[in-house]
Amino acid sequence: MATGRLAHDEQVPPAPRGRIPAGATLKECMARKLRTKPGKAACSRRKAIVEPVFGQVMTCQNGRRLLLRGEDGARGEWRLPAARPQPPQDLPTRRDHRARRPGRLTGQAP
Repeated sequence: MATGRLAHDEQVPPAPRGRIPAGATLKECMARKLRTKPGKAACSRRKAIVEPVFGQVMTCQNGRRLLLRGEDGARGEWRLPAARPQPPQDLPTRRDHRARRPGRLTGQAP
């Protein structure tokens, strides 16, 4: 859940202490939780996991609307973008593979 944004020059508020107030909304509870050390640790790897892929499918590939009816049709349509090959610019080339092998560029034995 996104709790808000900070400008580049804005300081992050200090981590709260004590119990969460009884009248706090869900958004306020999440913002408070994310400012604590355990909250930061739990959400620190969000950009490194698979969630961005789902976001791209939803926004860039019009994944918010499914054309096929029924659960089976929707499931098949959702799997279709995942089954397609990656664009060529995302795949490593043979030249890249050879350059990464130890000793190839320097002339040293691996």
